Amino acid sequence: MKRSRRIIGFLIILCGLTLNVGHGQEWWPRFRGPNGSGVASDEANPPMTFGPEKNVQWKMTVPEGSSSPVIWGDHLYLTAFQDDRLKTLCYHREDGRKLWERLAPTVKIQAYFEKSGSPAASSVATDNDRVVAYFGSFGVLCYDHQGNELWKRRLEVPEDPFSFGTGTSPILAKGLVIVQRDYEPTQSHLLALDAKTGETRWQTARAGYPTSYGTPMVWRHDDKAELIVTGSLRVCGYDLDKGQETWNAAGMCAFVCTSAVASSNNLFVASWSTGSYGEPFPEFKVLASGDSDKDGKLTSAEFGRTIPGDFFVSFDQNSDGFLTKDEWDYVRDYASRGKNALMAIRPGGSGDITDTHVEWKVEKGIPYVPSPLYYQGQVYVVKDGGLVSSVDAETGKPHYHRKRLGAGGDYYASPIAAGGRVYLASLNGEIVVIEAGPELKILASNDFEERLSATPAIVGDTLYLRTAKHLYALR
Repeated sequence: MKRSRRIIGFLIILCGLTLNVGHGQEWWPRFRGPNGSGVASDEANPPMTFGPEKNVQWKMTVPEGSSSPVIWGDHLYLTAFQDDRLKTLCYHREDGRKLWERLAPTVKIQAYFEKSGSPAASSVATDNDRVVAYFGSFGVLCYDHQGNELWKRRLEVPEDPFSFGTGTSPILAKGLVIVQRDYEPTQSHLLALDAKTGETRWQTARAGYPTSYGTPMVWRHDDKAELIVTGSLRVCGYDLDKGQETWNAAGMCAFVCTSAVASSNNLFVASWSTGSYGEPFPEFKVLASGDSDKDGKLTSAEFGRTIPGDFFVSFDQNSDGFLTKDEWDYVRDYASRGKNALMAIRPGGSGDITDTHVEWKVEKGIPYVPSPLYYQGQVYVVKDGGLVSSVDAETGKPHYHRKRLGAGGDYYASPIAAGGRVYLASLNGEIVVIEAGPELKILASNDFEERLSATPAIVGDTLYLRTAKHLYALR
């Protein structure tokens, strides 16, 4: 009898594992997919060649937003900003028809960088029971997969000192909804909410982190699960259950847009921003050459004679319409403390591990917005201008460095991988597919001729792509 029970028990476990594997092929549950890795399941085999009219399973017009497609089963989710309203949208994955949309009850829209940002930049996070959306202009909303609201949690609208807006996405881990809220030097914090109720489980202050736009991930190693958060000047590990910081490593830039990824051995982080060590902003006297009325301060038009005027609002700290030397020097000094680098960090450290656990570092070819990709023993990064690099994940030795993809312009979408291929999408709407391996081999270049800032998603044999105005399923 005992033997029979053991056999039955084994069969139940085996059946459960089989169901989980099958279901695992049907999801891309958060920004950049499984644990933010950017890597699809082993069985995935999306197309290499595709376009606005080629290998299109379906195409839908969608409202503005830069969040990435997130998928659970037959449902695909986006967030959007339309007619001054913030929305969570659900589409049927197989035919693209809209199943439901829900509004976030905002009082005001958070300031954001209109040229390249959006109040709907955060991707949702999902699991079997819920869909979680985060908007800086409201807070957190939780729905079931049929669109029924389970709970909502209004949060203070961040006052980002650089007025770029919110870029981070929520994650789900161990029954928690975790949101990184780095938006002001004394108010920045990590927030963990109960995924069932929306009540606060813990909140951890992040003093000294004025702004960052990355999304946390969970690093599993040595029977531990640490929450990894990239931020201004440092990357940190946190106890997932209590929210306490366990370690930190310096070497990040001042304004971090990227998220971390991991192999079975190391954690990989990359960050770059203008003004960091080695590439400093010019002194104020250089800008002052454009001060036409010689009043000692610059208007947006005067500023734009030296540096693109779009960035004026980021330096005008008191938002009075003028840039002074004190304001410029504050940002210049802070930015200069940062480092531009791709780093590998090994596990097991505590406290400041900068000098003890940084395994290797690469300081050239570092991306601004796209996060690094770890895939099949290599770390890939893509830089503005369409410059791709690949380094050995164990040693940091470059396989190739700053090689041209033939698709220029800026890059906001992060690299993703499936079927032995890496997909790299430019802001201009070109998606270059390369073969994973130690030599650069371009397999295809696909041009959508439309702005593309959202990281694509892959489930099975389908690539899901969001451009400025459309949502594609490419198979």
